[in-house]
Amino acid sequence: MWTRTSPEQRKRFLDQLAKNQQRQKRRRRLYNKMYRKGFPFVSAWLVRIIFIALFISVCFLHHKHGSYATEVVLFKEIDQYTYMSGRSLRSGASLYILTDHGEYYVNISRMSFRDFNKRDTLVIERNIFGRPIYFSRIGWTVAYPFGINFKFYFVVLFATLISFAFNNGLDRPFTPLLLKIITAFNLFAIGCYFLA
Repeated sequence: MWTRTSPEQRKRFLDQLAKNQQRQKRRRRLYNKMYRKGFPFVSAWLVRIIFIALFISVCFLHHKHGSYATEVVLFKEIDQYTYMSGRSLRSGASLYILTDHGEYYVNISRMSFRDFNKRDTLVIERNIFGRPIYFSRIGWTVAYPFGINFKFYFVVLFATLISFAFNNGLDRPFTPLLLKIITAFNLFAIGCYFLA
């Protein structure tokens, strides 16, 4: 049986509804405030900020000379391959070098490459971060660049920038899981560049 509500009852009901909504909004705001002060959220923010700062530094300083080192070639192999690009068949070549101090991969496609032998001494130029950027041989007037695939770092940067929009701790389990994944990718990318 339906009864008609008086204007006073309707006003009381709407006031109570507004108070409940205010209470819920305040509760969500307080929870998010606590969530954003928690260790997982703060550490995720810190790692993401460090990654962005290092990314910008590397963009400007990757080719800045840091040091030279001489290394003796222990093993060298040239791998030639063909691949399809659109409708045409293309060829490429990559060089694998093992020295007494490390191992290096170089894409020598589209280069006029001067050969060297096992037991030759190479001069490895490193940037200020310790990454190898060029190699040459004593007596050569040319230096060959070591390639680095920055596409991975750009993808991680893009995901990192998008992740700053996800700050709602109530959006469980999505937001905490996303922040953990992005933080892991950031740490992995930092390790790949600076420790590899």
